[in-house]
Amino acid sequence: MNQAYETSTFANFELATQAYDHEIVASVLTNNGEVALFKRSQMVTGDCGLWHCITGFLDRHNCPSTHVRVEIEEEANIAPANLKLINSCRFYLNDSRNKTWCIHAFHFETTTKEIAVNWENDAARWCSPGDITRLNTVSWLSSVMSALKVEKHMGVAVA
Repeated sequence: MNQAYETSTFANFELATQAYDHEIVASVLTNNGEVALFKRSQMVTGDCGLWHCITGFLDRHNCPSTHVRVEIEEEANIAPANLKLINSCRFYLNDSRNKTWCIHAFHFETTTKEIAVNWENDAARWCSPGDITRLNTVSWLSSVMSALKVEKHMGVAVA
């Protein structure tokens, strides 16, 4: 990841319809009714110390569905063979600097709860969807969860 985004970047987002400035992948991992969250380390360029799903910048020459699996393996040490795709979508957000982000979002059910984080995250945890609102999360995590309809696929309400 070589581009920076700040904690406040998505503070005042709204759905965007114009061309985008940045492109990323975002992945929500679930296992038996729980969601995996990752606490961003001080070594990343933005949202340090906040809980989030797995994300990564996407080079325009890369396939989103391939690249998201690379990010999951790098950040959580979960092999693609342990992932079952539940849903995916693409949506757009405007940040507080009037930049538009194209987000390729994916929801995977994993066959394992074993996570080994790399330098991009300080910790990982599994939690029930209802507990997410009690955590200090990246401001647009709920947008990713909603766009993917995670609550529908898990059969529970997600904040």
